[in-house]
Amino acid sequence: MLEKSEKRKRVLVTALGTMNSATIVKELRKMGDDFYIIGADINPVQTIFTSTEVDEYHQFPWATTDREAYFRFIKDFCTEHKVDVYYCVVDEEVESMAMHRDELAQIGVTLCVANTEAIVICHNKDKFASWSEQNIPEYCIKRYARYEDVKDSDFPLFVKPRKGRASIGCAKIDKRSELENYLDDFEEYIVQEYTTGTVIAADIVRCRKTGFIQVCQRQELLRNKNGCGVAVKIIRKEVVEAVCHKLAVLLDLNGVVNAEFFVNGNDVRIIEVNPRIPAGVEYSCLAGLNIVELAYLIASGKEIKNNQELKSNVYYAKRYETYECVIKPINEESVTLTVFSDVFLKKSFYWLNDEEIRKDMDIQYHITHEMQSKWFEGLPSRTDYKIWGVECNGIPIGACGFRNISDQQGELTCYIGESEYREKGISEIMIKLLEQKAVDLGFKQINLKVLITNKRAYLLYTKCGFKEFHRDDKFIRMTKSLLFS
Repeated sequence: MLEKSEKRKRVLVTALGTMNSATIVKELRKMGDDFYIIGADINPVQTIFTSTEVDEYHQFPWATTDREAYFRFIKDFCTEHKVDVYYCVVDEEVESMAMHRDELAQIGVTLCVANTEAIVICHNKDKFASWSEQNIPEYCIKRYARYEDVKDSDFPLFVKPRKGRASIGCAKIDKRSELENYLDDFEEYIVQEYTTGTVIAADIVRCRKTGFIQVCQRQELLRNKNGCGVAVKIIRKEVVEAVCHKLAVLLDLNGVVNAEFFVNGNDVRIIEVNPRIPAGVEYSCLAGLNIVELAYLIASGKEIKNNQELKSNVYYAKRYETYECVIKPINEESVTLTVFSDVFLKKSFYWLNDEEIRKDMDIQYHITHEMQSKWFEGLPSRTDYKIWGVECNGIPIGACGFRNISDQQGELTCYIGESEYREKGISEIMIKLLEQKAVDLGFKQINLKVLITNKRAYLLYTKCGFKEFHRDDKFIRMTKSLLFS
């Protein structure tokens, strides 16, 4: 499978279950056969329909819990899977990856997000509010830095988390007693005057090399509870266009962002700037501004010069549809070895405390989280131990590797943690993949030991070419030469 895709750009698209990423995949497919798309999400493959539209699918850890650990995982994954291009749309992931842009570039990864400076300013709502008050005060919504600054006549107010997304934690405050509920965490929120008006979202594209700027505006007619427009009208309002151009220049934007405004006649108040490809990306693409392609071209250093002809006064609405998530068949191409990430670490705690696995692997003690964490932290420095996670059609199902590595040989260890994937021929595929890893590591032979009582495993190893060379009351020891395999 890798050989077939080597000539194509290998594109990683994360958060595959979101509307943003589903559109990214769709638009990449329209751009031709130049892309081999690797999709990822925190959820298993059978819950993400877009997984059927990518070439590979992987279940990833959360990007929001430990950002540095997540970056290390991404760096290892991109190296292992030879990723060329990377699209991400979750706010925390976007900011984290932007901060590590140079490190990703060093391993050949083009990150399709806006310039780091703009992302850092816009991601933190407090930082963006301060920046706006200094640079575009005429478009700002009044805010209150201290509880003591709020007068009774100022109500109603609006509060939103300084670090938030998708309208989570936002609320209208009608009276002082409601505001008092935020006193203990007042510094964690932005408190501003309650503002209404026509909600206009604008996708802004700028190429720093040429000064190219183009904007696609949409009036949001219906929004869901997460603040995503599900019915819109594509418009062009000159006063909004001017503000967007000013924003793009002042942020020295290089890439794509999304800005939201309250508009009353010619009075424009900026709500926020989302420094990523937005959930409503498909609207702009349908209107003629393909921000998926433009994000890629700008990130690749291309010079964008010519404006696209955009539709106007057209209506778009989303609808919900149901699809059958057809699980791909299990074969040699569906089973892969990947980085043993914290996803596998968390799952392996439960796998290795499964009675069937404990019995087959002769585990005599209870494995604790502390033991697992200490072992995991020590992996990078170990030369006597190599381990990989095992995925089937992108689903983490087990682990395998070598221990006691020395003198160009190692002892094979492997298990399938997910019971529904056992006895489906996957173990034989895992062993073949491990043999290739052993060759890459310069091994001359692989050794293993299997419980005498585990007849099923003994027959499997025999089928795979391992020869018995010793047995005692408990174990059978086997070996396989790699010199002529």
